[in-house]
Amino acid sequence: MFVNSPRIVGAIAPSGSALAAEVVRQAGVKRARTVVELGGGTGAFTRSIVDHAREDALILSIEINPTFAEILASRFARVQVVADSAERMGEYLRLAGRTKADCIVSGLPWASFEVKQQLRLLHAIRGVLADGGSFATFAYVHAWLLPAAQRFRTCLYSIFSKVRITPVVWRNMPPAYVYRCLR
Repeated sequence: MFVNSPRIVGAIAPSGSALAAEVVRQAGVKRARTVVELGGGTGAFTRSIVDHAREDALILSIEINPTFAEILASRFARVQVVADSAERMGEYLRLAGRTKADCIVSGLPWASFEVKQQLRLLHAIRGVLADGGSFATFAYVHAWLLPAAQRFRTCLYSIFSKVRITPVVWRNMPPAYVYRCLR
């Protein structure tokens, strides 16, 4: 899928379980009553979210690729899956009876987005995060110095009150680090 749609499918292979566990931990999924996943793909992060979420938590996954959305829905009955743009997450939260998310987990391919799209998505994320809510996403170590990665970091620091970068998750291929952003 990456070869056919590199701007939509951001990775050559799904993220590993070590990275998924770290992103979910940084997002604070265990405490959350409302969890939003952006870019669920084929479920690498979704599996970790389901494994760590409270029994009473709403888990909403938004995946723009309809084929991936079908895969997610068939694999994770507990998750409300929507095939649409992440920019519309607020609408889908309201349809699910919620106004804010306690945490947002993202597997979106940030470096492949134009800056305007990054900013629209990040403002939408900030807009639906509850006070004290957290947003977690990741980036690959090998891309740290690339202009797109630097631009993305700048966007994060301009939109969120706190941004923390974790140590490298070496057990992922390729190695990655996690951004934890607070509203």
